[in-house]
Amino acid sequence: CTVCGLVSVQYNVNFYGESYCQEHAKQLPACHACGRLVGKSGPTHQKAASASLAAGCDYADGRSLCARCVPQAVHNPEDARSVLGQVLTFFANLGLDVPALADAPPLVLLDRSAMQRLCEHHSSAHAHQKCPLGVTCSRHSIRISAQSGRQRRSEQHEVERIACLHGFPRHFLAAVLAHEVGHMYLTLRGFPQLSHQVTEGLCELFSFVWLQQGPDAAGTPEERGYRL
Repeated sequence: CTVCGLVSVQYNVNFYGESYCQEHAKQLPACHACGRLVGKSGPTHQKAASASLAAGCDYADGRSLCARCVPQAVHNPEDARSVLGQVLTFFANLGLDVPALADAPPLVLLDRSAMQRLCEHHSSAHAHQKCPLGVTCSRHSIRISAQSGRQRRSEQHEVERIACLHGFPRHFLAAVLAHEVGHMYLTLRGFPQLSHQVTEGLCELFSFVWLQQGPDAAGTPEERGYRL
């Protein structure tokens, strides 16, 4: 067992091939980023057989991060924006018409409660569901003007800001931002209103392409594999 070091007859095996006693799954939280069990300090885990079970970090909003992911956690909006720049450059190189980082909307990092309030304020489809990892706040307006006795209708599509939960490892944040760049692309290109399911599916495709073909910032093969 990677938690207590004992030999167990009944055990679970996670995505990474690490085995642990079934009781630990009830005792310890899972890392919000990689899914590994998050170790706690104390005599119970002093004989842990894996460094991944060193004490992790608990966030005030109820999430936990394991010792492997804590050093990569992004809490600074400027650092998060540099990750967004890498994602935007990647999709621009694929030929998509996405804005450069200098023209991209503001990016904010929030906790779960603030994220939920933001979704409710913008009447997001996520407002009545599980707290999302990120959200893109958009505004659509229609202007009707009269010229030469004729009415002219014009539409304007704007992305006000992108919000993500704080404290994700860089590679995890990049995958979330790739999804949000999908929302931004659909909005700025004036796509017709699609069902929530179709929209989310298209944006997950952006994240999938990033994880499959992205640069080193997309993570190690193991980290990409878990997200996929």
